[in-house]
Formats: sequence, C-alpha cells, structure tokens
Amino acid sequence: MSPTLMRRLTAGAALLLALAAGACQTSYKGNSNGIGLTGGVRAEAVTPDLYRIEARGNGFTSKGRVQDFVMMKAAEITLANGRTHFLITDSRDTTERSHYRGPSRSETVWRGDSRVVTTTPGFVNTVVRPGEDSYVRLLAKSAGPLPPDALDAADVIRVVGPRVAQDD
Repeated sequence: MSPTLMRRLTAGAALLLALAAGACQTSYKGNSNGIGLTGGVRAEAVTPDLYRIEARGNGFTSKGRVQDFVMMKAAEITLANGRTHFLITDSRDTTERSHYRGPSRSETVWRGDSRVVTTTPGFVNTVVRPGEDSYVRLLAKSAGPLPPDALDAADVIRVVGPRVAQDD
C-alpha cells in the first residue's frame, strides 16, 4: 500500500471517529446510575435537607452544560422533597485535563539518485473534561424568610430544563 493511500485512509478514519465522537456529548438522563463513561450527574443525601451533587462531562461537553446539570438536579431534588427553593452552599470545580502526545514521522522517497525526506512534526492534544461538585441545601418558603440568594426550583426547571433536554 502506498504511503499516500495510507495517509488518506488514516485521515478518513480520523474524520469518521471525530464525527462519531461529536455525537457523544454528555446526556443529562442518559445513564441510570448517574455518571458513566461519557459523564452525567448524580446526587446523594448528606442530611435530609443537604445533598451533594456531582456532575461530569466528557471532552465534548461545555462547562456551562455541566453547571446546568447541577442546577437541574438540585431543582428536581428540591421539588421531589416537597421544598420550593434551594441554596448552593459550596461548589468545587473538578475539571480534568489530559494531554496526549502524537509522534513525529519522517518518510523518505527516492527519485532516481535523489531522496526526498518529508517530516511531519509531532503534536499535543489536550482533552478537557469539565466537572463540578456542589452541596445544596433544600429550603421551603413556609419555613420562614428565605436567604436572598435562594433559587426557586420551579423557575430553574422552567429556564434550565429546555437547555438540558435539547440534546437528550
């Protein structure tokens, strides 16, 4: 097989892989146990009114989408527990970065008595997988005055819900 044909086949395979991977943006409801290979969101109770929410994306997921996952999950948990509002008490960025290095290559072709050397430099590819861990306190209007930064769960679902659901 000629080197030119081999390069074309490799480029075609890389393009197909990129197109297939592009369809792998993290889905909010794509995994029953929360976080899988492509990311997702999960929550667990710490106390009856305090939850830890973990959200992870993959290399095709934006930081904003992961933040939407946290907000949406917090709103769903709030309403499921008969509360009306929630407060994010703590949040930590858990974004991961991976670096992949590709080798440089040289190819020599003889043309009569002359040789032509073509060198392709190596490369570094960085993959960013956004993540966020948050603690959320559930609140109810009926329990007294709400803190000024408390979020209405129904409003969050109304505003953030369509963004989260658009790719599911």
